[in-house]
Amino acid sequence: MNFAQLKAFQAVANNGSITGAAHMLHVSQPSVSKHLKNLEEDYGVKLFERNAGAVELTDAGSSLLRHANAILVHLDEARKELKSPKNLKTSGPLKIAGSYAASALVLPSLLVNFKNKHRDSSIILRTGTTREVKSMLLNSTVEIALLNELPVNPEFASEPFRKEKLVVFAAPNHPLAKKKRLTLSDLRQAALVTTGWQAQSTRCSTISYRKGWELRLLYNAVVRLRSR
Repeated sequence: MNFAQLKAFQAVANNGSITGAAHMLHVSQPSVSKHLKNLEEDYGVKLFERNAGAVELTDAGSSLLRHANAILVHLDEARKELKSPKNLKTSGPLKIAGSYAASALVLPSLLVNFKNKHRDSSIILRTGTTREVKSMLLNSTVEIALLNELPVNPEFASEPFRKEKLVVFAAPNHPLAKKKRLTLSDLRQAALVTTGWQAQSTRCSTISYRKGWELRLLYNAVVRLRSR
C-alpha cells in the first residue's frame, strides 16, 4: 500500500467513478484502475462493486476509506508544516561567491530573483579574485560560486552558465577603429589594456600562443602582441 494507491482509492470512493477520479487527479483512467487492482490483489479483498461505470464501496472498502482519509489528512498536515516559513527559517544562509566581474554584472539580478522566490532565506555574498574564490570553495567558506572561467580542479563540479564575447574598442582616430571587423592578427602590434589582471592576461597569452604569437606584458594590465 502506498500514497498513490490511497489517493486513487479515495478519489474513486468520493467521485463514485473511475472516470471522475482520473479527472480529479489529472491522471489516466488505466492508471487509477491499476492502483485499485493492485490494492485488491495485495490484500485479497474486493473494495468496490462495479455497475455500468459506477462504483460502490464494499464493507472492506468502507473500512479502508476511514483509514485512508485519516492517513491522507495527516500527510497533508505534515506537508504544510514542513513547508511553513517557521521551518524554512531554520535552514542556513546561501553562501555564494563571485569573481569581481561576476559579482558586479551577473550575480545581482540572479540573487534578486532567488530572493523573490525564497523571501525567508538569507544570502551571504563574497567577492574576490578567481584564485580567492576557488580557495573559498575548497575550504567550504562558500557552497557555490560564479567565475569567468571553468575550473580545472577535479574537486569542483562545474557547469557553464553563459558565454560572453570579448569586445575590443579604441579611440576614434586609432587605425583599428577604421576596420569593420577585427581578427587576432590585427592585434599583434597593438598595445592592449585588459581587465582581470593576471587571470585575463593569462587567457590572452594562451590564445595568442595557440596562434603562434608571443604575448609580452608591458606593465600592470597593458600588453603587446608580437610575432614569435
